[in-house]
Amino acid sequence: MKIFSKKQSLKRLIKANCWKKRKEIIKIIKEIREIEARYRAEGKLAEGERGLIDNIGVEAHLTTGIEIDEIGQTFEDIKREIDLPVEVTELDVARDSKDPLSPLEIKKQGMIFEEFMRIASERPEVEAITIWSQSDELSFMNFKNKEGIYKKVYASLLNDDFEEKDFEPSKEIEVQDFNYHTHT
Repeated sequence: MKIFSKKQSLKRLIKANCWKKRKEIIKIIKEIREIEARYRAEGKLAEGERGLIDNIGVEAHLTTGIEIDEIGQTFEDIKREIDLPVEVTELDVARDSKDPLSPLEIKKQGMIFEEFMRIASERPEVEAITIWSQSDELSFMNFKNKEGIYKKVYASLLNDDFEEKDFEPSKEIEVQDFNYHTHT
């Protein structure tokens, strides 16, 4: 069984006030592993048989306002506390300034995507990353503000024509041809 915390995005997990929630998730996983160990000792679960939890899945709906240094710490905490592989199930980066088309916001978005990929590639526990938001137009992070005005946050790596944006991560990474992930 893979645990995907649908209510806990990576952005929420790295905020200081959410350490408590992260700690609770880790506590639950440790308790499940204790039960597994007891089952193994009782012969109900064979020594080589896989346990209930294979890995940890986290959503990564980030914004250009994120403290990128905290991402590595989050992966480190998961590794240190429960030593399970991590799958980032939904990576996108919304531009959260008043002017999402400003050169600064575009640059910040590219830098966050690049830095996230660099950090993740250096972490052996990060086994997979699924890029979310098929295009800027189709991003679920787009919303209507209080005045009812539609706000586009440009969260995808692809523009509205499904083409790569101008910023390119400087480090080549191995990616799948296509991995579509959706909620039904």
